[in-house]
Amino acid sequence: MEVTDKEGIERALLDENQRRFNQASGTPFMTSPLYDAVGPLGISNGAQEILAGTFVIPEGTDPYAAKLIKHLKAPARVLQSAPLSVHISTDDHVKGWQRAKERTSPGPSGLHFGHFIAGTRDLWISQFQATMTNFPYATPQRWRFGTDVMFEKKPGNFCVDKLRLILLYKADFNQNNKFLGRAMMRNAELQKLLAPEQYGSRKKMSAIDQCLNKRLAFDLLRQSRCPAAMCSNDARSCYNQIVHSITSL
Repeated sequence: MEVTDKEGIERALLDENQRRFNQASGTPFMTSPLYDAVGPLGISNGAQEILAGTFVIPEGTDPYAAKLIKHLKAPARVLQSAPLSVHISTDDHVKGWQRAKERTSPGPSGLHFGHFIAGTRDLWISQFQATMTNFPYATPQRWRFGTDVMFEKKPGNFCVDKLRLILLYKADFNQNNKFLGRAMMRNAELQKLLAPEQYGSRKKMSAIDQCLNKRLAFDLLRQSRCPAAMCSNDARSCYNQIVHSITSL
């Protein structure tokens, strides 16, 4: 079916994204009894029990989900460590925005990246913006809205199921997410929780080095005539099927 009017296009996009982002709705952590115990975000009392290893698996739980739960227990050193600080200082604020790219598209607030980048040149404005940036961590009401944008994966292909959806956050929310991500990575490095083969987003490591490691490993296998295989698995719709509670845990 070909649709060319505005309302028809919007309806087709809404229907497709409704289907796309509900693919995990029938999975164990999104249905009873686990959904009732863990909740949608993995921050409930039940989620804390899973991390502590004291969670009692409810009757009727999917057997594979039950096996997964046992492996979601947090290491003792993590449970005993201090909570991750998400306070953004003026210095953090300035450093973060000085690395930002002005051409990045923001959400619907009317403030774009250039406003915040320019503000870092003045100490008073930087202090004010850093203070304002900390508020939504505690009360995220203002950041509950964004702008959905559909664009082509392949140039010229406008089939609705072949388009990619991105959500444009407000500029300061986008920056806070980057700060939170960096803080989590620093904490993971400190706690030695990252897999040794994970080279992405880590200091003194790069993805291209890991590609070289793979090439050298195969060279060694060939020289020593050892049988081996590698599986490069690109799961279908993997990002669309992420369950937030499991990811959080």
